[in-house]
Amino acid sequence: MILYVFDIRAGDKSKYWRIKRLFYYHLKKISLNKKIESKTKSVLLVEDSLEKKMDRLFSKFRKNMELYKFHVEDIS
Repeated sequence: MILYVFDIRAGDKSKYWRIKRLFYYHLKKISLNKKIESKTKSVLLVEDSLEKKMDRLFSKFRKNMELYKFHVEDIS
């Protein structure tokens, strides 16, 4: 499993909400029929098979996000 921890950075509220809306729109397209668990608003737990798709998604938003990626075996 892969754990993504991210934070959206934007200069003002309208830009923040626009980036957030676009990100979750694209995330929903990826997660159809796949396993993505949202642990909190800024933490996603993803199956290993989705790593490349998730990396591509986050690369689209790299200017406006701070991202940490962890490969995990177990979360209790």
